[in-house]
Amino acid sequence: MKTLAVVLLTTLALQAQPRGATYRTVWFEDGTALDFDTRSTGSTTPVSTRGSIMLDIFSGMHRVVLDKDGKLLFVYGVEAWRDALPQTFFIRIKPVDQGLEQDRAAGMPRLFRQAAHPFPTVSAVRDFPGVRLGDDVVLDILQNPATGEKIFDVITPIENAAARPVAADQFHLTAPRVTVNGQSMTVAAGSTADGAGLVLRLPAKGAFYLSTEPSANYSFRPAGKVERDRLTLTLDDERIELVAAGNILKNSTYRTIWVYREAGQSKRYLDLERRIRTLRASLSTVSAMDTSNQLASNATETALMHLLDQQFRLTNTVTLETAGSVEALMTQAQEGGRK
Repeated sequence: MKTLAVVLLTTLALQAQPRGATYRTVWFEDGTALDFDTRSTGSTTPVSTRGSIMLDIFSGMHRVVLDKDGKLLFVYGVEAWRDALPQTFFIRIKPVDQGLEQDRAAGMPRLFRQAAHPFPTVSAVRDFPGVRLGDDVVLDILQNPATGEKIFDVITPIENAAARPVAADQFHLTAPRVTVNGQSMTVAAGSTADGAGLVLRLPAKGAFYLSTEPSANYSFRPAGKVERDRLTLTLDDERIELVAAGNILKNSTYRTIWVYREAGQSKRYLDLERRIRTLRASLSTVSAMDTSNQLASNATETALMHLLDQQFRLTNTVTLETAGSVEALMTQAQEGGRK
């Protein structure tokens, strides 16, 4: 630990995606820019506080820390994008991508081949939402248990003069799969998946309206996010995850999603509930009486089981609808009523 220092690693150029890096600053496709500064709490002052950034076409952006002999000491992945409010950002720190270590180790510089395996990295994904411009995220890298000295990175969103306004976007879903609170759902046939507004209708829970922009007419909340082919939202103790066969948005890889929930069951679900209650009451009455008419009792049980099966299938079905705007979807629902 006493000989620990940070040196520079040559940046690997990447032309396939509109993002880039210097030795200290990294910027992402939506213009988000992060500054990195490696520091120490003790006498082990890094030779350079600029550290190193590596950009790889397969494994994305990584931060690398090396000792004075060029040996890898620590590496972690970095993702960032603009969050819901102006001048706020979502920063994600994640373990080193296994593709970087396993698939490409043979072609890496000597310092990677000599590194301990698995590569030393963070233990789990760490999300930092709503980081304001100029605020710091501190990430501990190494610690000397004998002295308590720490080496840590300070990550700061900074102004990016080249940042462009975030363009309007549309949902574009191919072969979507949906889970609700960990339960796999059946996506109803005929669901569409292209448009600026998207709604997920769950017959037993209501409708979740999704938009890439806040609405001027409704109280949407920034409760969801898109990360490439995955959309997650958490609202009112409900967690919904949608995974598609490709990027979920036409123009963006990462984006905050605004959500409005219309709670309540669909008309069909409520009708099933009413019929189930009626049959259960009828079956209870028959059981309390002389059961000489066993055929009637069996028929009631069969009908009840059929309705319960319908209810189960309906509960585990989701319908996706899209339109030119999320307001158009909400207007259609108000005019036609919940089905």
